[in-house]
Amino acid sequence: MVFVMHSFLKRLTTDRLRLDVRIAIDFLLYMYFSMKMISDLNCSKVIGMDGLWEKISSYNIFNNLFPGALFIYLLERMTNIVLSGDDLIKNVVLYYFVGLVIGRIGSIVLEPFLKLSRLIKFAPYKDYVSACGVDGKIETLQEIANMYRTIFSMSIILLATLCVVGRFTGETYGLSKITLAVFAILFVVSYIKQIRYIIYRVNAVNNKLP
Repeated sequence: MVFVMHSFLKRLTTDRLRLDVRIAIDFLLYMYFSMKMISDLNCSKVIGMDGLWEKISSYNIFNNLFPGALFIYLLERMTNIVLSGDDLIKNVVLYYFVGLVIGRIGSIVLEPFLKLSRLIKFAPYKDYVSACGVDGKIETLQEIANMYRTIFSMSIILLATLCVVGRFTGETYGLSKITLAVFAILFVVSYIKQIRYIIYRVNAVNNKLP
């Protein structure tokens, strides 16, 4: 399938369109294989990682490291900006820091906006803690919801970055912007749905279902 997709690029006429399509394909493939990995939050045990990786929680991997790495990867593929280097440790620190910033923007800016627009609401913290003590899966579901929010935040920030860079370079990044917009919509809808499901489970545990 990958060979067929990339062979299609040879038929495209302009270099910019060819690059945009290649980036879109890479993005889709990257997300597909990443989501397969995300489905198992204990993947570090599956692939036999030890040492440093065993000390990194799944929350930090999927809400800081992964979004940061994805942001840098897509930014470098979509533009001529290069932020990563050959030093693996420096790259990991860079990915983690960028992911941390993206996550904070999602938590401080985007989440309150969604609450003000009444797209999401949260259960009282006391009810949430009580429910987590009975239903351990709620914490995992919340972790996944936070990951959806962070990827939504990453898509918005990257989309804004392309708009700013485009004003200086004259590039439109049309297909890249469309792809990011689609994924922003996909993950904000996923986040809203996940939060509502968590609230349902919390209310079910606390016997507060309507």
